[in-house]
Amino acid sequence: MRIDYSPLHKRFFDPYKHILFMFDENTYNFHSNKIIALDLNESTKYNEYIIPCGESSKDFTMVEEICEFLSSNNFPRKDSCIIAVGGGVVGDLAGFIASIYMRGVDFIQVPTTLLAMVDSSIGGKNGVNNKHGKNLIGTIRQPNKIIIDISFLETLPMEELINGMAEIIKIAATSNCELWDIMFKHNLESVIQDEDLLLDIIKRSANTKMHIVEKDEFEKSEDIATSRMVLNYGHTIGHAIEKLTGERHGYCVAVGMVLEIDRTNILIRKLIISCLSKYGLPTDVDDSMCIEKLIDYIKCDKKGNRMITLDNIGSPRIVEYEDSDIYKLFKNNINYAIKDIIVLIGMPGIGKSTYGRYIANELHMKWIDTDDEILKVIDCSILDFIHKFGWDEFRKLEYKILCDVVQQDNVIISTGGGIIEYEKKS
Repeated sequence: MRIDYSPLHKRFFDPYKHILFMFDENTYNFHSNKIIALDLNESTKYNEYIIPCGESSKDFTMVEEICEFLSSNNFPRKDSCIIAVGGGVVGDLAGFIASIYMRGVDFIQVPTTLLAMVDSSIGGKNGVNNKHGKNLIGTIRQPNKIIIDISFLETLPMEELINGMAEIIKIAATSNCELWDIMFKHNLESVIQDEDLLLDIIKRSANTKMHIVEKDEFEKSEDIATSRMVLNYGHTIGHAIEKLTGERHGYCVAVGMVLEIDRTNILIRKLIISCLSKYGLPTDVDDSMCIEKLIDYIKCDKKGNRMITLDNIGSPRIVEYEDSDIYKLFKNNINYAIKDIIVLIGMPGIGKSTYGRYIANELHMKWIDTDDEILKVIDCSILDFIHKFGWDEFRKLEYKILCDVVQQDNVIISTGGGIIEYEKKS
């Protein structure tokens, strides 16, 4: 599998005598002129096949229609290639057909959406849907080449650019800390306005996924350090939401990324929410969504009862779950208000206040220093208070202040290390 980051050119297709270009309707309307402009060799016979836009095209009826079209046009196995020009739907369908028609013909991906450039065109997974779920019938067939020409993005609607950002954030959070730093530093506007930065992000994301796939093409590894399953972060729940709502893939994966983090891991969940929000992605689930239907779709998930969670940026983990775990997860996120509180505890001078302010600013949380709160209720300095009343009275006051401030939500609290040694007297 090779990725070529360059403008579309006829040299990519010169080896073939028979070519089928597959488009969806939108891609054909915007970009069929680029194929005509290639001025392919006179000896090359090429056809075009245009499918309706959307996931509904990924079914066996469409597969049969396209295979019939190939056969009726005497499309041979030798010196032939199917070329997917489009997003994930076109790529999934074309890749599946290339893997089964005449037991396999060459296949090239020309992704035209950001989502396809950084995710769906890479790795060889393809397939069609059925009534039970997404991509349940398919193969793994690596494309002979992937051609990433970012000029295709010039006609992409903003919603589709946002859609692709979810997969970039996913692979950054699980597998590329340098890319995570770039994504967290920037936002949607700064990235899309800087073509060099956008191309760099695409390359980092695509190359990271390619290296993961090369280590574990068929998702057999049980070691999270080498397992392709890491790419499924956000997808167990995301696919179920996508199937139920019909919402864009990246939008659903974004919600899945938040929900698949342990609810008690507040800092990492907040970091993910903050980064997703920078790129216009949703981070919570609609409270009208039917949990029972979501669980039914999750039961049909190809990964079985395993999902990826995130313990830290760059530290994914495989977890097993039961249906009851998913039910509780949704109930906790939809129906119950759980406070988001991070407490930084440490001795004087180690940076509790500095880090507290910084983290609170990045995560859009309120920052509270218990020392500041104490100074509001005493008429002297903290040191004078300790000299006058003793450490025990100070810890008692610190404990009371802490009990008060933890009643708030969405806060980061900096407090002294001695608080953990204080035992409330009955």
